[in-house]
Amino acid sequence: MSLLAKLFIIVQAILVMTYLGVASTLYQHRRDWRNSYSQLKKRYHGLTVKATGKISGLRKTVEERKKFIGTKEEEINDLKRERKKAKDDYTGKNTNLGEKKEEYRELMKTNRQLSNAFDNAKADVSTLRKDIDRLQADLNENGRREGVAEQQVARLKTLTLNLDTDVEDLRKEYTTVSRSLRKKTLLIAMAEERGVNFASLLAGPPARLVRGRVSAVKTDLSPALVVIDVGSDDQVEIGYPMSVYRGNVFVGKVIVERVESAASACRVEFAAEGQSIQPGDEVTTRLP
Repeated sequence: MSLLAKLFIIVQAILVMTYLGVASTLYQHRRDWRNSYSQLKKRYHGLTVKATGKISGLRKTVEERKKFIGTKEEEINDLKRERKKAKDDYTGKNTNLGEKKEEYRELMKTNRQLSNAFDNAKADVSTLRKDIDRLQADLNENGRREGVAEQQVARLKTLTLNLDTDVEDLRKEYTTVSRSLRKKTLLIAMAEERGVNFASLLAGPPARLVRGRVSAVKTDLSPALVVIDVGSDDQVEIGYPMSVYRGNVFVGKVIVERVESAASACRVEFAAEGQSIQPGDEVTTRLP
């Protein structure tokens, strides 16, 4: 093997080792970068949550500050209007003062001549006219307030009439409800006299909606025993009250005393007048 070939192999080996070193260094840096990226991502998420909370708080603070600023702006506008009014008054007073000074100079120059007396009288008349105008404005304001007061009195009278009408309507409604209550009380008393036990109608635990049919009736027992074709598989429980119907006709009421998987035995609570429970009748825990 020639010297050039040996040198070429040595250089190639050095390059390969250098490439492997660089590759391993880059791979290590890549892993470090990934770990740093994950840590930075978690930190960014935490900072984002905190920043969101702070932003919400700052938004609330900004809204409150906006409201406060709006209130202060209104107050500032009111103060500006008052300031303008005071400035106008001050300007008017300065004008009046200048006029008075000019009148004083004239009076001093003419040595209290009759013309100066006339000017003074004229100024007095002007003042009196202003006073009359101010009094007329006060009179107009009082008249306006009197009109507002009369409107309020009329509105109060209208409200009083409306309240009287509402009271009368409530009295009529109370009378109607009282009559209806007396009628229903009389009907309940008549039903209880005929043997209807409302306490038994409402007794028992709240039942789920269950529908079925009467399979058999044993009348040789007292009270009669009724077998229905629904049981624990249909979520029937002991103590359920079951209403018995034949079409749209109410037949009677039974109470579940024994439950099997596909059937239940019931005790007859009562039967409607002129009716008797028969196989094929429909039973349900709720009114149809």
